Amino acid sequence: MVKCKYCGYENVEGSKYCMHCSKALFSQDADFNIIIQEDNQKNNDLRDLYYSFLSNNFMNDDYIKGNNSTNTDSYYPDSYYTVSKKQFIATLLSALFTGIGYFYIHKLDRGLVFLASQLFLLFFTIILFNLLESYIIVYMMFLASLLVYIIGICDTYRQAMLLD
Repeated sequence: MVKCKYCGYENVEGSKYCMHCSKALFSQDADFNIIIQEDNQKNNDLRDLYYSFLSNNFMNDDYIKGNNSTNTDSYYPDSYYTVSKKQFIATLLSALFTGIGYFYIHKLDRGLVFLASQLFLLFFTIILFNLLESYIIVYMMFLASLLVYIIGICDTYRQAMLLD
């Protein structure tokens, strides 16, 4: 049995690393022992870095109680999680009719692009259906129109959030 110098755990004969603390065990070779000491120092540095990260970010009383809104290291400001009146109205208008929410937040160019794309898809669907009399065209154009509609709603919300 080989006893670990750091934690005192008795490891199986021939082990290179301690099964308890993961540090390298010493051998008769002096050069090998120097390498092991350097590895153990690196392990200590990584362990210290890991525990300092945990203690700084997750081990304070606010985080444990579930009140982590006072954390100054947060990636997002507290206003990121709230929806402003402008965001809500712009998103609602875009959900009612594509492009109208952009007009509310004064992004006329984007609003016109989404409005024109929806109208183009509608008229193109009607023309192709009358020419080809195929419901597959209607389904494909409906999916394209639905995609433009969803993208318009999401982008309106994002653009309104960037204005706040």
